[in-house]
Parts: sequence; structure tokens; C-alpha cells
Amino acid sequence: MACSERKMALITGSTSKEGIGCAIAKTLARDGYDIILHGRRDEDEITSLRKDIEKEFEVNAFYLKADLMIRAEIEQLCKRIEEIHPGGVDVLVNNAGWPGMPGAMEDYSVVIWDDVIKVNLTAPFDLIRLTIGDMKKRGWGRIINIPSIYSKKNCHDPSRYVCAKHGLNGLTKTVANDTFGTGATCNAICPAAVETQIVIAAIKQRAETMGLTYDAVSVR
Repeated sequence: MACSERKMALITGSTSKEGIGCAIAKTLARDGYDIILHGRRDEDEITSLRKDIEKEFEVNAFYLKADLMIRAEIEQLCKRIEEIHPGGVDVLVNNAGWPGMPGAMEDYSVVIWDDVIKVNLTAPFDLIRLTIGDMKKRGWGRIINIPSIYSKKNCHDPSRYVCAKHGLNGLTKTVANDTFGTGATCNAICPAAVETQIVIAAIKQRAETMGLTYDAVSVR
């Protein structure tokens, strides 16, 4: 598929039809942006969604698979974007996130801690690092991070997710300072909890761990 002259937007974690990322992708497509969907699913699982976006909004929609826990895959993702859209993306939405597993601090897995930080904080840093230079050069670009409400408040659990999201909010502020006057910007959107598939799974797991009902945990 040949790339058009339209601006290109990459939205990480955007393959779930009920998710925030997919909604953002459709909104940008509605505004005339070509779209790069991202996730960890096989390409044939995303074909229907990709074609639906192209048909409904009359834009180009691509899908790129990458594991955001692996820096080499992030770097390869950005190389593939250059092939699709020379000069890189015009809009980067760091939406992908993972809350990890519930558990007391003294029992918490250091492996899961590392993975939560990788997905929620390190991956956005790497994607910004690899795309911001081109945005500055052409004098226009938009970086939108999704730190969630947990970048603004604390909760009893999960601590690693709260730490990562606070870090992402801090990254947003430092990148905004870095891009000042260049024509590129960096901002954050901090939604409250939305009952997407990943959130529902996390609530169910937390309810089971705490011995409570789903409703009791979901309102905490």
C-alpha cells in the first residue's frame, strides 16, 4: 500500500476494539490522519480492524507488531515506520500499558516490576527518543502520553503501575521542555479507569487475590 501525503500517527496498544488505543486511532483517522496500529497479535487477527478503519475513514491503516518489553523490537518498529512513511510519524500516542499483578510489596516479583516499568515508562522513552528528532527537523510533531489518573494519585495496589505512571508524567514534562519552540509538543492525557479487557482482567485477578467480589474491587 502506497503512503499518502497525509500525516501519519502511531498509536501503541491499539488493537483491542473496546480499548482506549483503538478509539484514539479511529478519532485520528476521522480527522484525516493515516494510522499505524500497534500490538502483539498476529497480523491476520488485525486485518479486519485495519480494513474497517480504511473503509470508514478513507485513510491508510497499517499494523506493526512489536513487544514493547524488548528494546530491539521497538527500534525495529521505528525502522519499519520509516519504510512506510519516510521521515517518521507526525503523531506518537504512547497508549500501551500493563498494570502487572497484584501483591504485597514484600512478596512482589522483581521480574514483573521490571516488565511493568519497561512497558509503561521505558518503551515510551524509547519511542520518543527514536521519533522526536525528525519532528524537530520538520518543525511539527505531536507526542501524546497516557499516564492515566494514577500519575496524579496513589492507590493501595499496584504500586509498580503507580510508580511507572508517575514517571511517564514526569517524562512528559521534560520532553515538553525539550521541544519548546521547535514546533513539536508533548502532552499527557490522564483518564480514570476504563473497563477495557486489560482492566477487567486485572480487577478479576485482584478480586481473587483479596477474596472479594469484582464489584467490591472495581469501586476502590
